[in-house]
Amino acid sequence: MDSPIDSTSPSTQFTFDVNKNSFFRKDNYNFMNILGIEQLNTLDHLSLIDIFLSRGNNIEPHYHRNLPSWYIAFLVLWQFPY
Repeated sequence: MDSPIDSTSPSTQFTFDVNKNSFFRKDNYNFMNILGIEQLNTLDHLSLIDIFLSRGNNIEPHYHRNLPSWYIAFLVLWQFPY
């Protein structure tokens, strides 16, 4: 998307429930949901991966040298009583 967004167009999307687009699922406590331009056409070169991990599961730091992009990983810690 290299042109400006037409916010008056009926096809312009500003909201999407990321929980409706599963990317990977190991079990009910370890899964990833994704949001990209296919789900929300107002995103340009951006994706969001919503990651849920239980204790003992992790994501190893890595990079993608063949992609002209960058990403930020951030952590929100929440304790589940299970």
